[in-house]
Amino acid sequence: MDKLRILTVCTANICRSPVAQLVLKEFLRSKEVVVTSAGIMAVNFLPAHKFINEIMHQEGYKDIALHQSHVIIPQMISLSDIILCMENTHLKWITEKNPSAIGKTRLLSHWSSKEDVPDPIGEPFEVFIENVKLIKQYCNEWSSKIVEIGFV
Repeated sequence: MDKLRILTVCTANICRSPVAQLVLKEFLRSKEVVVTSAGIMAVNFLPAHKFINEIMHQEGYKDIALHQSHVIIPQMISLSDIILCMENTHLKWITEKNPSAIGKTRLLSHWSSKEDVPDPIGEPFEVFIENVKLIKQYCNEWSSKIVEIGFV
């Protein structure tokens, strides 16, 4: 069986989607899964935001220091089995440009509130902490569903 390929998407790929990427990798570590991340308006090769780097490092996600942002490209979409977006605007952008992605593109909050994961850029450190907690909650829900449904 091929590995399940999950793509997490936000705007700049320096805060939300890299957090979701690392958390999903951790939650599904014993499964055949590849998790990547990208941003719809990202500048390639930027590190994670300094607050995200600090929070994730404190929580044991040392690989955040290796993160480099990537702008989303059509090949990422076509190669992914599940695409998890932080906002409805990301979901709409992907599915309008790539109609074949409609069936595999969802909000990260799909199993819960179905609300956007707010962009913490420009907010104080405490907002970033809450943002990471929210992303971890949604990733836990996705991880459980992925296993329950039998994707892995």
